[in-house]
Amino acid sequence: MITTPPHPNPLLNKERGLASNMKNIVYNHKEYKTLRRNLRKQEVGAEKILWSRLRNRQQKFRFRRQYGIGKYIVDFYCPKLKLALEIDGATHSEDEEIKNDLTREKFLNRFGVKIRRYTNNDVYKSLESVLADIYEFCSERERKLRITSPHPNPLLSKEEEGKNI
Repeated sequence: MITTPPHPNPLLNKERGLASNMKNIVYNHKEYKTLRRNLRKQEVGAEKILWSRLRNRQQKFRFRRQYGIGKYIVDFYCPKLKLALEIDGATHSEDEEIKNDLTREKFLNRFGVKIRRYTNNDVYKSLESVLADIYEFCSERERKLRITSPHPNPLLSKEEEGKNI
C-alpha cells in the first residue's frame, strides 16, 4: 500500500477531522491518478502474476489494481465486497512498515474495507493456494454482505418474507 501526500480536500486531511466526516471518503481521487498509473506500470513480479489470475473476473469477482481509497492506494480492490488485497514485499517485516500497515488497516476498516495480505513468496511459491484462499474469503464475504444488506427493492423483500411464513 502506498501513502499519498496530504490531500487538498480538507475532508481527507487528518488534521481537519477525517473521523468526523467519514461518509465523504474519496475513491480514486483525480489528484493521485498519475501516481496510480505509474504504480500499475511498475508492478513487481508477484503483483503481475496475481493480477494475471484476477483480471477479467477469472475468480468470479471483479478486482481493480492500484486502487485509491482516501489517501491510500491498495494493490487490488473488489468494490462489491469492499475487499483490499495487499502483496507485501520484504520491507513489510520491518517495524516501521508494520506500524504503517496497521495505521492504514485501521483507516480502511473504519469504512468497512477488509484487508487480506499475502507475501511475494506466497504468490511465487503457492499461487494456487493464494487464489483458493482469495476465492474462499470472497465467497464468505459475499454471503455475509448478502445476509446483512437489505433487499434493494423493499416490495420484493416483503413478498419474500410472506413466502417464508
